[in-house]
Amino acid sequence: MIDYRLTMTERMTLSAMRKFNLENAPYSYKSAILLEALYKAYRVLGNDEILMYVRNMLEAYVHEDGTCEKFVLEEYSMDNIRMGYIMLKFYALTGDDRYKKGLDQFIEMLKTQPRTPEGGFWHKGRYTNQMWLDGLFMQGPVYAGYCRMFGGLKECLDDIVAQFELVYEKTYDPQTGL
Repeated sequence: MIDYRLTMTERMTLSAMRKFNLENAPYSYKSAILLEALYKAYRVLGNDEILMYVRNMLEAYVHEDGTCEKFVLEEYSMDNIRMGYIMLKFYALTGDDRYKKGLDQFIEMLKTQPRTPEGGFWHKGRYTNQMWLDGLFMQGPVYAGYCRMFGGLKECLDDIVAQFELVYEKTYDPQTGL
């Protein structure tokens, strides 16, 4: 039964919390985006139950020693670092060092990430010289947020802008305007 006294945001948030759990929402960029959305709902609604749900899910993905579920640096997968965005939020909120350690792994990956001859990040280690548009979405906010919080923001932003310029240069079709 729908409780019409709740706002649409509250109903959608509670529905997501009932539907998704560790069995059907494993560590992935999709789970990261879900946790981001729920965290934003918490910020709007102020409901601590939402915050605890997000924290419990996040702590299942990010172990106490900072290792992240299914993260393998040598895969060089942009998709696997999206969880860093919500980790930034929880590090700022809690100061829990597990998030800093996890974020350090992601930044280490970006430092050694294979790049195209022009300097663009490969989307994954196995995708030789391939830049993917969603890779900008996966790494950009994590990279910028980390550097804003821990230093090196100017160099980081220069690199992020270069990534966007490369993708634009390689994907823009002047014939269609797309």
